[in-house]
Amino acid sequence: MIFGKSKKYRLCSGLFVLLKLKVKVGLEDVGKIAEHALSSFPQLALSPVPTHV
Repeated sequence: MIFGKSKKYRLCSGLFVLLKLKVKVGLEDVGKIAEHALSSFPQLALSPVPTHV
């Protein structure tokens, strides 16, 4: 999702854009986001790495 026509926003992460726009998020939603992020992290960190042997 791109906010504005500035190249600056196109290079930023979604979290940075939300913080810059000062979006208000409820405590319940923050908990859901954190839960999802914590459950997704092991898949990213422990995924198989291709090796050239």
